[in-house]
Amino acid sequence: MTERISVSAPGRICLFGEHQDYLGLDVVAAAVGLRITVSGERRKDRTFVIDLPDVGAREEIVLAGELAYANKRDYLRSGLNVLRRAGAASGSPPR
Repeated sequence: MTERISVSAPGRICLFGEHQDYLGLDVVAAAVGLRITVSGERRKDRTFVIDLPDVGAREEIVLAGELAYANKRDYLRSGLNVLRRAGAASGSPPR
């Protein structure tokens, strides 16, 4: 049996205060008629694979040790490093 998960979130646009919400500052936001949907399934190996059909790309990242960044703003590998440091790879709860 394949473990598959799919999530969807509505889009928004910040009319004022972009990047201020995580600082606890005021933001004027509005909903937009777009959504982002992400789906995935568990793999048996230690490879994280993401297909990006809108830009015709595919990333395959072997999860072994600290991940080196492939470019200056490699948010995907950075996020994976943070999750692993918090215990996500070992199955233990985050600190």
